[in-house]
Amino acid sequence: MATETVTIAATKHLPSQTQALVLHGPRDLRMETHSLPAPLSHEVQIAILRIGLCGSDCHYYNHGRNGNFTLQEPLALGHEAAGVITCVGSGIWTLSPGDQVALEVGVACGTCEYCLPNQSRSSTGMSALTRTISLNGTSNPDGVHHRPTEKSAPPRYNLCTKMRFRSSAASYPHYQGLLQTRVNHPAQWCHLLPNALSADSDVRLDLGALLEPLSVALHASRRARMRGGEDILVLGSGAVGLLCAWVARKRGAKRIVIADRDEGRVNWASSRGWADQGVVASLVQGTTTEERFEGAMKNAKRYCAANCDSGDDQTDPVDFDLVFECTGAETCVQSAIYSAKAGGRVLLVGMGTPVQTLPLGAAAIREVDLCGVFRYAGTYPEGIDMISKREKGIPDLAEVVTHRYKGLERAREAFGLAGRGGRGPDGNLALKCMVELGVD
Repeated sequence: MATETVTIAATKHLPSQTQALVLHGPRDLRMETHSLPAPLSHEVQIAILRIGLCGSDCHYYNHGRNGNFTLQEPLALGHEAAGVITCVGSGIWTLSPGDQVALEVGVACGTCEYCLPNQSRSSTGMSALTRTISLNGTSNPDGVHHRPTEKSAPPRYNLCTKMRFRSSAASYPHYQGLLQTRVNHPAQWCHLLPNALSADSDVRLDLGALLEPLSVALHASRRARMRGGEDILVLGSGAVGLLCAWVARKRGAKRIVIADRDEGRVNWASSRGWADQGVVASLVQGTTTEERFEGAMKNAKRYCAANCDSGDDQTDPVDFDLVFECTGAETCVQSAIYSAKAGGRVLLVGMGTPVQTLPLGAAAIREVDLCGVFRYAGTYPEGIDMISKREKGIPDLAEVVTHRYKGLERAREAFGLAGRGGRGPDGNLALKCMVELGVD
């Protein structure tokens, strides 16, 4: 329809092209120029200003795959992003050119049981009201962009089988990621960044990009049913592990222990208040399943020994109410099961080896729940609110951004550091690498 391309622009002339950094295979990044149409009526056009590199981005970059998802065509990476709106589609009135926004990059179908609250698989049809609700903004006869409300049912659109997620190979054709100068994105999935986040515009953009990995941690905490007062173990002290610890702090955890094989990361987390205790995990070796289980159990005993005031081997170890497993490594999942108390929960946050050998007997006889965590749903508003409310004793979330690279052309350097970890050329520990762009 003619109205589909009518836009309200912040500038006199809209750009017709965007620059994108595209992955063609393992470690094969190419700068490309792509056409950029005017945004449709339900979309906004955004100049991308911040892109954080995620562990999944690094898996694609290094191996051409992430967990079960393998690259099937060239793909622009990057899904942790914030930017400024440069123009809006004709049907948008809640956002304006000049607004800073964070992009929620998963666009669901809007019609399945996971997208619509209280819509069960056994339903024979949808009511006239629910037919008008579309999560991707393309089938709303009334022009209103609805969201599912948590009052009626917790949103679970992250499980939508038709989900298109930027920078992921889970769907085909792939939904291109955000290592681009400009993109068009459904306005419904753009979240306004309020000044309450920070009076500093640059810091506000950093925090906007961090909302995506923070959403993973928030979703994990919801799956954990955190109420406050729990003993928490976080396995993996990368960005997502740190954010799980941060959310646990905000939710009133009694004690947080963080573990990693990287001593520098463990010391960073424990010395800056992200965790109460840190443990450097031992490398588990063994040729048989029994030997590997034994090594995982030894690590678990060390984690539990740290979960007490003395933190030494002379005190009875304390098992954990909740374990956030953020590595995806088989031995870490094994240790997570051994570390959880009877009736506790293990949150499977990390995406690692798709097929694993686990001590399920140790989970079953103690009723340890293994909870899958896949992306997030309905978390951005809570994340914005959580960051905006600063509390004594809670670390500054922006600390997790340790290295910055200006311009798409330097993203290759960012992938090099983010993919190998350790320390950057400046000698500082590498946690979150952020690519910074400007408005072209």
